[in-house]
Amino acid sequence: MSEPQWDDNDSELLLENHNLLNDHTPHFFNSPRPNLEGFNASLDRLKTDLEQRRRVDKLDLKKNLEQFESFGQEVEQFTVGVNLEIQQLKLSYEEALQQQFQAQHEKLLEVSRLMSQAGDWETLLNNTVNGVQPLTQAERVLIYRFTSTRTGIVLAEAVERGWTPCLGETIDATAFGADLSTEYLQQSRVIIDQVSHDSVTPYQLQLLDKFQVQTSLSLCLPVSGKVWGLLVLQRCQVKTNQDRLVPCWTPQQINSFRTIATELSLHLANHELRTQLQQQQAREATVAKVINKIRRSLDIKTIFQTTTQEVRQLLKTDRAVIYRFNPDWSGEFVAESVAGGWISLLQSQTNHPTLRADISECSIQQLATQPINQVDTYLEETQGGSYSRGETYRVVEDIYNQEFTPCYREVLESYQARAYVIVAIYQNEKLWGLLATYQNSDLRQWQESEVSWMLEIAAELEVALQQAQLLEAQRLKSEELRQAAERERVLNKVTDKIQQSQDLRTIFNVTTNEVRKLLGVDRVTIYRFNPDWSGSFVAESVASGWTSLIQEQTNNPLINKNISECIVKTVAGNTPEQFSQQAPTIRDTYLQSIQGNLSSQDKPFWVVSDIYEGDFSSCYIEQLERYQARAYTIVPIFQGDKLWGLLAAYQNSEPRDWQGEEINWMLQIAAQISIPLQRAEYLEQLRSQSQKLAELASREKEARELFQQRAIDLLTAVRPALDGDLTVRAPITNDELGTIADAYNNTIQSLRQIVIQVFSASVKVAETATESEAAITKLSQEAQHQCQELTQAMDQIQSMVNSTQAVTASAQSIDLAVQQANQKVASGETAMNRTVEGILGIRDSVEEASHQIRQLSQYSQNVDRVLNLISDFATQTQLLSLNAALEATRAGEYGKGFAVVADEVRSLARQSAKATTEISNLVAEIRTQTREVIKVTEVAIAQVNTGTELVEESKGNLNAIASATAEISQLVAGITQATLAQLEQSQSVTQTMKEVAAISTNTSEDSTELWESFKESLTTIKKLQAAVERFTVN
Repeated sequence: MSEPQWDDNDSELLLENHNLLNDHTPHFFNSPRPNLEGFNASLDRLKTDLEQRRRVDKLDLKKNLEQFESFGQEVEQFTVGVNLEIQQLKLSYEEALQQQFQAQHEKLLEVSRLMSQAGDWETLLNNTVNGVQPLTQAERVLIYRFTSTRTGIVLAEAVERGWTPCLGETIDATAFGADLSTEYLQQSRVIIDQVSHDSVTPYQLQLLDKFQVQTSLSLCLPVSGKVWGLLVLQRCQVKTNQDRLVPCWTPQQINSFRTIATELSLHLANHELRTQLQQQQAREATVAKVINKIRRSLDIKTIFQTTTQEVRQLLKTDRAVIYRFNPDWSGEFVAESVAGGWISLLQSQTNHPTLRADISECSIQQLATQPINQVDTYLEETQGGSYSRGETYRVVEDIYNQEFTPCYREVLESYQARAYVIVAIYQNEKLWGLLATYQNSDLRQWQESEVSWMLEIAAELEVALQQAQLLEAQRLKSEELRQAAERERVLNKVTDKIQQSQDLRTIFNVTTNEVRKLLGVDRVTIYRFNPDWSGSFVAESVASGWTSLIQEQTNNPLINKNISECIVKTVAGNTPEQFSQQAPTIRDTYLQSIQGNLSSQDKPFWVVSDIYEGDFSSCYIEQLERYQARAYTIVPIFQGDKLWGLLAAYQNSEPRDWQGEEINWMLQIAAQISIPLQRAEYLEQLRSQSQKLAELASREKEARELFQQRAIDLLTAVRPALDGDLTVRAPITNDELGTIADAYNNTIQSLRQIVIQVFSASVKVAETATESEAAITKLSQEAQHQCQELTQAMDQIQSMVNSTQAVTASAQSIDLAVQQANQKVASGETAMNRTVEGILGIRDSVEEASHQIRQLSQYSQNVDRVLNLISDFATQTQLLSLNAALEATRAGEYGKGFAVVADEVRSLARQSAKATTEISNLVAEIRTQTREVIKVTEVAIAQVNTGTELVEESKGNLNAIASATAEISQLVAGITQATLAQLEQSQSVTQTMKEVAAISTNTSEDSTELWESFKESLTTIKKLQAAVERFTVN
């Protein structure tokens, strides 16, 4: 860092310090000097008067006058010496005081450098208070940040031992002089003095007493035009009576501290900006991370859950949800991430279904800006109302400051919401749902960047929804193919079992088990009618946890009667004969409209999705409840053209929407069941005719020959089917072979349908493989593009390595500069030692001057004794003159001349007494001045001692600077080591990126191999088509 430059403010500060220097000069330097000229003049007048009166020739008087004259000369010489010493002392004092102010200014610059070197928020604040506190007479320096307009928290503090710390305390702003944060912005400074200031309130006094504060100086710290906080200096020592006459804070001190506060505000603004940039970068990285997670996942539920969690953590809100609209514009929450302590809306809408109705009736009204009842017709007509492209979000900072309807505000309160942001989610240009985040704890001012991030995430959700829609369509198609194949497998299995087994019970059990497994229902039964049209269950497959109807009819024979009187009547009309006659009238109306797609035969069926929504009689519903049924499908089983029984599938756990493929398949199963029934009937006929055949042996032979011939004709007719011709038909006769021929025809027809379905499926699979060609090619291209981006990333990492090497070189240069600074500090310490020696010399000179002044005081006492003698002499002379005057009076005319002499002597005595009084006053003045000089000298000695202590303190500060520079040298060494370690890590990252590039290359090669596999699959499918084409189906 470069040395700070002087500017106009620094010049003004020096001028103020010069004025302050003059103000701090001791008064004895400018005090009046002793009037030695007046003393000498008075002494000369006394000598002249004595010479005129011829009294000076007396030895004792002459000796005293000479002593007075010598004393005056000595006093004059001493005074000249004292004045020279005082002038030298004044110069030394001014120089020391100037050095003190210069040292203080350098300390202020050092504080500024420490503030500039702070790398983080906490270090900046601590460096400031720790640097400012030694420069002041304040026992506490703190930095206070506003958390609201009236309160704040102490973030940094430097306090002397013995005083209560306030670091981390939450304190009202009034403790520093003003009630509101804006009031500090309007004032350059706020000073509070709880002793001498009458405007201190009792509450302020209570806050000040808590931390022993006597006076405080508060300087505003504005950041971006707003009050960020305060720089506060507090004195805790109780003032003496003499200290109360001195101002708490001088203008020079206030200006110095205001300069520090201004610079601190600039650093705080920089840190605020840097923090905002870092937070924005971190949030942008988080948004990119969320988008990446959305793109990587194929499960829409996982995508929704990840999105809500990341959005809530990114924006630090209390709740994030995804809401999906139904076709009638009602809706439900499909994903939620909620902080601890708040209710779950997902759980609430499950426990309280009316919540969805509230959403339909109220929430969507507000979002659509159009009143609705149960279904939002405005949204239905406009496909989302105000959520059109370009206006896809809504921001509310406080729900109580919005003109919401009472019902909508109640819904938001049930959400525990105070502020929110909602953005629209579209699917194929239609409004699909909403992505919302809520602030529950308090109102919130949303940033534009936060709304922008929400819009970006919503856009990615749209892509994910389209992708999920495509995958779901493919899944449904695959599931349809799988179910179709499974139905064909079960149908073939039942058919094989029918062909292989002659036991109807085995056939029935296999059929019910396979049908229940395939349809995933709770119960499948076969019900057989008796000749009197009563009936019973002959086969059942039931899931665990449900009652067996076969066991129930064994335990309760009345169930057969109920079935005969209620179920069959409801299903078939009055009698089973009427069931055959009235079949077309009892079909489901929807299935009736697509009957041609369900079955090629005119067979009746009965479909019920929910027994409580059908128009059934009470007895029928009671019987179904005994069956534990909620939904069912019933198809008839015919034996020839006669109704034999019913095949029924029941869903007990919940209502069910039956699919047309399921009903068609059950009709096919029922048709297959008819085959063994017909075969059983045929066998029964054979047994009934066995006796007749014994009697008619000859006719039997002829019949057998005829039967054999017809069998040969039958085999000849169906022989082309073995070569793939499925269009052949066996001739149907009226005998038993006709039944077999009909069975063959049915079998060939089933095979024909299977071949057609296999051919159709192979064509669709081929189309799917062809459509996947573009996706595989795109995957290969993206893998190659990823390789290129990894190469660019490796180049950027190499640039980072170069930057790290440059940082290492800079750290070494800083180390050299620190060593030079240590040398300068050592030189400063030597100069400081010389200063100490000079000040000690000044102190010795002042002490010597004090000693001589005390001797002068002793001389003045001697003068007092001489003056006392002179006063006694004058008194005696006056008495002699009085005596002489009395004698002259007695002498009469002879004593007149002597009387004149006596008068002159008396006059001279009075003058001597007057001169003695003047000299005594002069000596008293000299003695008073001497005492003042002694006091001033003692004060000077004390101030010199104080200056010596300040110099010693400065010396200690220099030693502290030397220690700090040594620590800086160690820190620079640590930085050098850290940069070397970072260099090694960067090289390791470079190697890792190379490995990632190799992996990406392998991915590209794998995608190419995957395409080759698709080609092989396509070839296989074509072979399958060729094999299927061998069959003739038309």
